[in-house]
Amino acid sequence: MDKIEVFLSITNGDDYGYSSGSGYGSGDGSGDGSGYGVGYGDGYGYGDGLPNKIDNMQVYRIDDVPTIITHVVGNIAKGYIVGEDLSLEPCYIAKSGNYFAHGRTKQQALAEVGALVLILGVRKLLEKDVEK
Repeated sequence: MDKIEVFLSITNGDDYGYSSGSGYGSGDGSGDGSGYGVGYGDGYGYGDGLPNKIDNMQVYRIDDVPTIITHVVGNIAKGYIVGEDLSLEPCYIAKSGNYFAHGRTKQQALAEVGALVLILGVRKLLEKDVEK
């Protein structure tokens, strides 16, 4: 795994998870038949309308924020937030456990992710208390 994949990976319980694999299969068959059918279809899709790459840089969706990561050191990444008009706003992304936060500076990103972890931790404690 490269540094970006490690940074973006989340944990399941106390262990990290990453997988890859390959497979091969073959088969044959035969048959005959006839039929008649009519059909009608309707569909919808969801997307933010942004490309998956900009200037050959991968666009990741981190907490639904389109983000390009250019550099990772430990639990801090540097990159850009991609605007709807494809503008690039420099940012830092901090990670704590399975939580991420963006900020204009490293300090702001770290403060935001710290606050997020604290809020979610308190919420979890309150939910456990209510269950009793």
